[in-house]
Amino acid sequence: MDNKAQMMVLETTLFAAIILITLIFLYQLSPSSISVDKYTNDLKIMGDDALHTIYNDIPPSTFQGYTSHRLTHYFIINDYSGLSRDLNTLLPQTVLFNIYISNGTKTVFWCNSFGENDAEDKLPYSNPITISHYAISIHPDYLTGFSNEFYFDISESELVNKFNGYEGCTYDILLEMWYK
Repeated sequence: MDNKAQMMVLETTLFAAIILITLIFLYQLSPSSISVDKYTNDLKIMGDDALHTIYNDIPPSTFQGYTSHRLTHYFIINDYSGLSRDLNTLLPQTVLFNIYISNGTKTVFWCNSFGENDAEDKLPYSNPITISHYAISIHPDYLTGFSNEFYFDISESELVNKFNGYEGCTYDILLEMWYK
């Protein structure tokens, strides 16, 4: 009887040791979440800085009463390639992105890293992704009713079509980014 008890204690101890070694081994194999968070946090900061920098830059042509912020200018005149070019200049070359614009109730795709703006041009992302936001204000009068000279041969901003019936003036820019 004494040998049976010793054998059960030995088996239990051995089983616990095997479980403990297995857990330690699995823990060593799992990727570190700290490194992923560090990269996404760095990318978020770079995205926020890029949007802020573009917003505070003066557009190439300004008219009296017209916005003097480059980021807003890009959305008014539908300059997808200019916005993508500026972001590609300010972000690392290893970053791809999709840009969305939202009015709070509806979010639509605007363009990707290559300045392409059709819905099917949305780039597929790879994890992890990070999203930077920047709120802009565009008075509805800036979206329609200007001469062709003002709009560089377009009759109205795409925002009118994408947010049909929206009479507000606040939009949220969403910059969805990830590493190649």
